[in-house]
Amino acid sequence: MEHKLINIMEDKVLSTTNKAAPELKCCTCQKCRLDIAAYVLNRIPPKYVDTEKGALFTRANHMSSEFDMKILLEVTSAASSIGTASKHEGNDSVKYKLLNVMEDRVFRAINDTLPQLGGCICDRCKADVAAYTLSRIKPRYITAAEGTVSTDDESAGDEFDTEILQIIVEASGIVSAKPNHK
Repeated sequence: MEHKLINIMEDKVLSTTNKAAPELKCCTCQKCRLDIAAYVLNRIPPKYVDTEKGALFTRANHMSSEFDMKILLEVTSAASSIGTASKHEGNDSVKYKLLNVMEDRVFRAINDTLPQLGGCICDRCKADVAAYTLSRIKPRYITAAEGTVSTDDESAGDEFDTEILQIIVEASGIVSAKPNHK
């Protein structure tokens, strides 16, 4: 897909985690901070967008001290859970990143399903359908080594596939009715 999807919650959670790191009573190495962020991102609703304009608009709508406090509380809770269960491989040279394994599952489902629905299958419409779908399903964030392209999440079974397909059908109808073509 040509369009880069952004879950604006990732930046918000990472920023909060990094700001709170000195006060957290746990390891704050890169891997542990990303583990904390993954823990939080798996517990708050995702907000995917596929354009920078969409990211700016959505960020503006999520600027509140109440929302920031909720994220900080989740970060603190995650730090207490992660801090006691921290697993280090002892290799500080490895760089890590956040990965929502549901993204690949959604993209595969879109590529398999969208052509059958008869709507537009351009990259822009696929990205819009993906953003809509990923914002409505439960994320499955993990911390993965840089260079990891994808990982298949076997723990997400058929019930997730059914939910994903239902949302893709809904999203396809919405996007087909008002495509964002330039």
